[in-house]
Amino acid sequence: MKNRLFLIVMVVFMVVMLGACQDVFTSNAFFWYKADMANMTDAQKISYAKDLLSSGNKEELAAAYEEIKKMLPSTDPEVVVLAAELALASSGIDDAVAEALKQLGGGGGAADPVDAVNAIIGAVDKTNLDEAVDLVAAAESMDGVTLTADQYANAAAAQVLVIIDTVGGAANAGSIPTTDPGLQQAYDWATAAGVDLEGMLGGLDLPE
Repeated sequence: MKNRLFLIVMVVFMVVMLGACQDVFTSNAFFWYKADMANMTDAQKISYAKDLLSSGNKEELAAAYEEIKKMLPSTDPEVVVLAAELALASSGIDDAVAEALKQLGGGGGAADPVDAVNAIIGAVDKTNLDEAVDLVAAAESMDGVTLTADQYANAAAAQVLVIIDTVGGAANAGSIPTTDPGLQQAYDWATAAGVDLEGMLGGLDLPE
């Protein structure tokens, strides 16, 4: 029960953080020029993909992610971090989070955090979500990389969602041991993002 509650509270808090940071995914009416990335240089692709992070829709972000993925594996931290951000953004997590916040806020649908988490999992592109986790881990291990609190928070949210999906949904989260490497990674990322999980969970046992 403690482990299940840990996972649910962590995800709900991450959902709130993601909801507060949705400017990352907000459409920009002034960004109207759409280009064929296949005809761009790598430097142009990187610049264009960065613009899409604040202005593109899910389909455009997914197309940009596919182009940036062609540069992987890469020793350039900028490329790896950008790929991670594109993977997360193109997973559709922004729309899923918005719906979960609506549910948790009493705006219709499921008010239970378990149902809200399951709704997020059901709405996202889980392949891209999983790849985002791997890319953040790769970026973190590279020399000279300093990830932001938002990037760590987003990565923690993605990792927890991946873990919960693996066991068949939030109702089965209690089957995940606290020693699970993925859970520990999510916990470490949440801590790096400045999340006080111990305080939120009121003394529940957390991963060491």
